Amino acid sequence: EMIVPYGPKEMPKHLQMYAGSDHAVTIKQANDASCLLTAGVDENDDIWLMPDIFWDRKPTDFVVEEMLRLGKAYKPLVWWAESGHISKSIGPFLRTRILEPRNYINIQESPSHADKAQKAQAAVGRMAMQKIRFPNWVWWYTPAINELMKFPHGRLNDFVDALSIICMGLD
Repeated sequence: EMIVPYGPKEMPKHLQMYAGSDHAVTIKQANDASCLLTAGVDENDDIWLMPDIFWDRKPTDFVVEEMLRLGKAYKPLVWWAESGHISKSIGPFLRTRILEPRNYINIQESPSHADKAQKAQAAVGRMAMQKIRFPNWVWWYTPAINELMKFPHGRLNDFVDALSIICMGLD
């Protein structure tokens, strides 16, 4: 009952756009995928996850290009990523790539949380109030719902982390 799907013709026209990402950048995360989400917030404070996301295991340069693509397509007011992932890992390469096409993105680092369940509380609260909308026709809908349903006991949490970063940023 916490999952609120939406169809392709239901999305409001006027949304404030934001983005969040969970980057698999350490040796320990070698089997994890990076997840880049964009979301719009409507006048009722409902979050509409955009159908176009990146969620895959790819090298850092590929992930940076996807960040630039999504940034250009959605023009988020803020892009949140976990502290350390940007400044210590992909930051220098990302900054160079942002300057080349002048595709500026307001990237803000979020504090790192070792406790995944605590990190997810902002998303859990919004989902409990049915304030997050999920596009039900996209390829990633079922894997995302499966990951959400298994959290915090599932093996994977890439989607949950990216969604949590957006919800923490909005809070």
